[in-house]
Formats: sequence, C-alpha cells, structure tokens
Amino acid sequence: MQQCSFLDDSSRFTKLVYGGLIFAAFLLRSEWLVLFTSILAVFSALSPRLNVSNVIYHFVKRNFFGKDIEPVHREPGEVRFSYAMAGTLIFAGFLLLRFTPYAELAWVYILFVSSMLFIACFLGFCAGILLYIACGKLLLKMKAAYPKR
Repeated sequence: MQQCSFLDDSSRFTKLVYGGLIFAAFLLRSEWLVLFTSILAVFSALSPRLNVSNVIYHFVKRNFFGKDIEPVHREPGEVRFSYAMAGTLIFAGFLLLRFTPYAELAWVYILFVSSMLFIACFLGFCAGILLYIACGKLLLKMKAAYPKR
C-alpha cells in the first residue's frame, strides 16, 4: 500500500474545528453553517492542500511555536475516506434540516455527528477510519473467496 505523510495532531485539530463548527451551528440553529462545514470536509477529502484547518495548524505550529512537525505515515485513502464520510454525514444533516419537517430530529442527528467528531479528536477513535479498515478487509476476503477465472 502507498503511504503518505500525515500529521496526526493536525487531523485531530481538523476534527476539533469541524466538530466545533457543527456544535456552534447547533447552538445558533444555523443550517448554513452546517452546509459550510460539510463543504470544508469534502474539500479536505479531495486534497490535503484544500484542508483549511490543516493549513492554519501548520502555519501556527511553525511560525509561532517554531516546532517542526513529525509526520505519521498512513494510507492516503484512509484519511480521505474519513473526511469524505464526515462531509457526507454533515451534508445529510443539512438535507434533513432543509427538506424535511423533522427539524428537531435533524438537530439531534447533527449533535450526534458533532459528538462523533469530538470523540475522534479527543480519544483518537475515528469511526470513518474504522469503517474504511473493515470494508478493506471485507473486500480482501471477497477477492480471496471469488477469484477471477
């Protein structure tokens, strides 16, 4: 598998920013902040250079603290899948808010997504990466069970 340089602290910071934005949207009852956060998460999934919070984290860490960051090597698909899943879940919350009559249920869902992002930030347990690994293992088992003829 191809590995990429990835900064674990910046990933946690990104999840903290997204979780904080979603929690702020919950407190302010702002569906447009939910949409904005989902767009940020999807941009992060497309390319690490489009991850605004990652760029801010690097800038502050290098310029204000003078610390060089030690990268962690991970598979790029794992990180992108995590951000894409977060963006998709957040966007689903926006769709629930905008196009269904169940606004209170949608806000509870958004609060749940925010709590999952905070869990990923503070505890290091990311449901998206866990799902990516599980699906990858399932696909490997299916390839072994049904080889091409």
